[in-house]
Formats: sequence, C-alpha cells, structure tokens
Amino acid sequence: MTQDHLDLLRLPSADRDACRELLEAPVDSEVLGALESLRTRLGVLTEKPKLPEYPESVWTAGLLRFVPELLDWYRARGVPEDVVADSLPDWGRHFALHRRVHGAFGLETWRWLVAHAQGTMFQLGRLQFMLYRPDPALPDGEGAYALGIHIPETSEPLDPDAVDASIERARAFFPAHFPQAPPGFATCDSWMLDPGLRFELPDTSNVARFADRFTLLGRQGAEPTDALYFVFRTRDTDSLASLPRTSSVQRAVLDRYAAGTPVLGTAGYFRL
Repeated sequence: MTQDHLDLLRLPSADRDACRELLEAPVDSEVLGALESLRTRLGVLTEKPKLPEYPESVWTAGLLRFVPELLDWYRARGVPEDVVADSLPDWGRHFALHRRVHGAFGLETWRWLVAHAQGTMFQLGRLQFMLYRPDPALPDGEGAYALGIHIPETSEPLDPDAVDASIERARAFFPAHFPQAPPGFATCDSWMLDPGLRFELPDTSNVARFADRFTLLGRQGAEPTDALYFVFRTRDTDSLASLPRTSSVQRAVLDRYAAGTPVLGTAGYFRL
C-alpha cells in the first residue's frame, strides 16, 4: 500500500502513522486469514461466507492491505476513476468517526468497511449504493437484484434534487458495470425510515422527504440507540438533556426518547 492509497482513502492525518505501523508490521496468520476472507467475499452478491472471529486490529490491518486488490477489481470492471475517487474516502470517514467518538485510533465500524471491500458499493453523488440480491425477495421481485441505499455523513444536505440525481446515476451505472445483475429495486434500512419519527417531522424536512420515497416493509431493528449514534455520535441515554436541539431531526429524535418510544431502524423499498 502506497502513499497514493492513503490519499485515495482520505485517511485523517492523525491516523496515518498508526495505519503505516499496521502495514509495516509482520503479517501473522490472523491477518492472512482476514485477507483470505475478504478475497472470498469480493464480488459476491448473495450470501457471504461467515467472517472469522478476529479482533478489530486484525480486520483494520487486513482491510488496509486489501485496498490494492480492491482497486484492481474496480479497474477490471471499468469503474471510472472519478467514481473510485468518490467512493473510497468513506474509509477515511470511518477512521475519523472512530477518533471523534473514542478519542483514539481505531476502526469500530470495521464490519461496514468489510461490506465496502466486497467491491459492489459506490458513492454516486450524495448517496452510496450497494448491489445485492435480497433474501427473501422483495414484493413482486423474485430473483431480482437491488441497490441498498446508504447516506454517508458529509457536509451536504440530503436535498431531494441531490437524491434524485444520485438515483439517476445509479440507474445507469450498475447495469453498465454489473450487467449480469440488473437491479430492479432500491432499498434502505435506516432509523430515518421509522414511521414514528416521520410523524414528528415537518413535511419540509429533508429526512421526511427522503423517507417518503419508500414503501415500508415493516421490519424494525432492535437496537434503540442507533438514531442517537448517527444524529449525535453517542449511545449514552443518560446524556439526553445535554444534547443539542438545533434541527427538526434532533428535536424529533430526542422527543421520541423522552416519550419512551426510541427511534428504530426500519426497512423500505421503491422500484427503480
């Protein structure tokens, strides 16, 4: 892995020395196992092999070492360099997120980057899209592939026009580069789709307008602190009174927790 790779990932300057130390350390059997696991998952659109139980530091070292192979995968499929350059900075965002939350080097969200390293996730404008095959199939979509939508943390608002533009790019991008798996649906599994949260938000809210795109599937995640984590970067439910209430989303999330009805992850879909 070269300096150019570190730049491509947009790794925070505070974390680069620690990343270099991981890359320069001897490769032990666990790191080799992590690398092999990443290779077996590359390009797989259906059920993935189970991940070995390695510590966070092993997966961090494996992921960093895997970047050149992932780049080769992209280029073999003709993925444009500008799409690669827009997609890989998500890695740096997650290192920065760990430092912001924990005040030290690490990669708490390494499982997310394992999904990124499968070679089927791309940032196209405001949104990220991951190609996969739903199991079970979506309504009227047996055998169809889907694009899982994710909302990266950026300084840009979740503006409806920007979302529309991202979706249009995805409609063209995936059939061109993955012709064997044309997606018929877009899906999202997020606290943003919680119907109770939507009820609390004004119709003009960007989060509300994003949620309104989806037909809900009625599945909700069991983790009640995800909304706190993604909105406020904390899972400490004892600190709710000290959290900011600047935006309509912040107020709605905190009001739900105060009422004893925390915001839960909810799944939805729409046809492409």
